[in-house]
Amino acid sequence: MEEDQNRAVSAKNRIRKVGFYVCLFLAGFLLAAFAREGIDAMKKTANLAAQTAGEAWAPNSAVKTIARVPLKNGTPAPKVAVAKKNTKVPAFLPAVPAPAPQKEINYPTTAEIKEATSSSGQIAEIVAASDATSAAGDSTPPAPQAPPNNNNIAPAESPTTAPVPAPGGSHLVIAEIQISGTGGTENDFIKFSNPTSANLDISGWKIRKRTKTGTESSIRVIPEGTSVAAGATILWANSKNNFAANMGAQIISSATISKDNSVAVFDSAGNLVDAVSWGGGAGQFTEGQPYPLSPDDGQILRRKIKDGTWVDTGNNSTDFLI
Repeated sequence: MEEDQNRAVSAKNRIRKVGFYVCLFLAGFLLAAFAREGIDAMKKTANLAAQTAGEAWAPNSAVKTIARVPLKNGTPAPKVAVAKKNTKVPAFLPAVPAPAPQKEINYPTTAEIKEATSSSGQIAEIVAASDATSAAGDSTPPAPQAPPNNNNIAPAESPTTAPVPAPGGSHLVIAEIQISGTGGTENDFIKFSNPTSANLDISGWKIRKRTKTGTESSIRVIPEGTSVAAGATILWANSKNNFAANMGAQIISSATISKDNSVAVFDSAGNLVDAVSWGGGAGQFTEGQPYPLSPDDGQILRRKIKDGTWVDTGNNSTDFLI
């Protein structure tokens, strides 16, 4: 009986010991597992702190890797990419370049001009004018004067370059006529001028002539769409040998005019607008009396200009000259 009790006590003791060792093993296992996880947690905290410090100290640096400490459980530490901040400076419009400095012009002094040109009466006048201007407080040097034309030679004129008088008339006028040029007897032209202050539509107007005996014929019917601006001129010329083209004529035909003739221009309704005769022809288109002479080769019969306007008194003998 006692022996059975001892066996039972011995079995209980063995069970207790086995239970104790099992509990001790489990406790050690759990402690070891906790220790491993704790170390990894501490390393993760260190990695996070390193990442934060990297961002704080180098916010504008290029993409970089932070926290390379490996965890105890074998999992590699994550590579944290830090994006580079946008530090690009926005583009601005280019600055407007400063204007280039102007070159300073040093004008000669009055004393220098007097010394260099004391023998020239004309320059002496300029110096005197400069002295007067300087006394008035204006330091701008006078403009040099052109030398006088001692030969009294008038510049040559052509029917396309002669000055056009200012508006002051009431109708289209015959301004110039050439009946024979130096290059040929058919170098004929008639220049018309609009002295009014409005544009004139001369579409369908007629330019006509009369010979020495009074025979009448057409020089040209003015084409549709032809007009003359206020204060402007328009030219008819003979077409032979490209004379009209060389003259820049706007109205062209093969008609000719000669000595002791006359010409007239009529509007589209047939009303006489202007006329002129020259020489000694009979039955001519005439206003008042004819101009007594016929132009020679290269001469131009011109209407006079007075006070900047064409002269139109209604008398060819006094309104024109050669």
